[in-house]
Amino acid sequence: MNSPEDRECPEYNRERVDHEPSSSVRIDGNDDETAALLSSGISPVSIRTCHVSKERRTFCLFTFFNCIFIVMLWLIMVSIKSSQIGFSYPEVVLEEMLQTDVSKTSFDIIWLAIFRASMLLLAYATCKCKSRFPVASTTCITSGYAVFKILYTDYSGENSYKSFAIMMPITTFVVAWIEALFMDYRVLPKEQRATQTVQNQHNPHVRQYEFSRGEQEDDFHSLSEFVDGIDEGDYDVDLDLEDINHLSSEEYQYVQQGIDAMQNVISMLGMETVWNKEKSRDDGDVYTLNGPNNMKIFILKMSLPCPPEVVYKEVILQPERMPSWNRAVIDCQVLMRISDHTLVTYDVSAGAANGYVKPRDFVNVRRIEKQGQRYISAGMSTLHENKPPSSDFVRGNNDSGGFIVQKNSEQHNGCSFIWILNTDIKGNIPRYLVNKSLAEIMFAFASSLRQHLKDTHTQHRSSSSEVPRHSRP
Repeated sequence: MNSPEDRECPEYNRERVDHEPSSSVRIDGNDDETAALLSSGISPVSIRTCHVSKERRTFCLFTFFNCIFIVMLWLIMVSIKSSQIGFSYPEVVLEEMLQTDVSKTSFDIIWLAIFRASMLLLAYATCKCKSRFPVASTTCITSGYAVFKILYTDYSGENSYKSFAIMMPITTFVVAWIEALFMDYRVLPKEQRATQTVQNQHNPHVRQYEFSRGEQEDDFHSLSEFVDGIDEGDYDVDLDLEDINHLSSEEYQYVQQGIDAMQNVISMLGMETVWNKEKSRDDGDVYTLNGPNNMKIFILKMSLPCPPEVVYKEVILQPERMPSWNRAVIDCQVLMRISDHTLVTYDVSAGAANGYVKPRDFVNVRRIEKQGQRYISAGMSTLHENKPPSSDFVRGNNDSGGFIVQKNSEQHNGCSFIWILNTDIKGNIPRYLVNKSLAEIMFAFASSLRQHLKDTHTQHRSSSSEVPRHSRP
């Protein structure tokens, strides 16, 4: 019996279909800085639109909190001082505020905290300053005055309020340096990397893995060539874009989604140097890549002893046959074939834990291309009117991911297979449990794929070795 907390089928975010290509957030680059940008809260969209990043907002809130904290310490000190010297609370407050001798008052620390917070908020929140000078200068002023205050003030005596008078300049000194380090080592570097990423997206000389619609390989053949053995010759991979007048608005949106997914997959391939190895087995290696919103992207990499064309035919071109050899998938349907490059599929994954985890279903748009010596099938979740969310399944969400097959230079007749899994299965299952199970699911897929290719190869060999017998004359 299914768990009640897993019965909910959340509404799918309909903005995915209606988005424009220019507004989509894409991943570009292949170095450590781009990987850090992915795992941070800074979005290239916020850089384009001059929004305040999450890191900068945190800094501003921390600065305001520090100012309030210093004021609270001073109020506590005034309260203790009034009870010990026998004066009323308002009288002690007035005395602290009007005292001109800095050795006999702590209200100057309040003015210092207010000055520092005002300067920082004005510079980094209002003016959106990207320089270190404001925080560096206010830190120097605060540190110098705090040291002067500690050395010049007389803290002798047994009154307990003087312990708060000692704490205030020390606290001011410490928080000033924390703010300086946070701005210098976290906020500004991440914003600079985000800005550089946006600039790289518009600079073809910098973008190493730019997705160019007009510069594809000429030797890409029709999908039916590998399925039916019919060679239809070469054709332009931009066929579905050149015949844009023959596409409906819905089909055009699917095509654009597929192109977006393809670009993101290519960019993630370029970031292989920053993949983190999670597990390694005979079937292959599983890596992870930190994605937005603390999501992990899982990547399976394995070698297969067969040409890439065989894997391309069995896995990429015939998704509806996957349930026959992959036990983790119970249904796969092709809902639309927009062109030889773009199709919409419906996939249902098997449940788990004796029915406790309900089956998940996904509606995906897929983009299939050959680029150089590799075949790529990239996809992401979408919507289709024939497959709305159902109470029988939990509707999952796939971000950009897919399959990559390319020739293995170390094997004469082998290939490398990469599976990028960027999914959110929804429901109420804790994310850490999902992350633990995804690696095992990928290894199970690798084992099933090896066995399927082995069986297919055996069948081909047996069929080709059959020789018709002729009776003797």
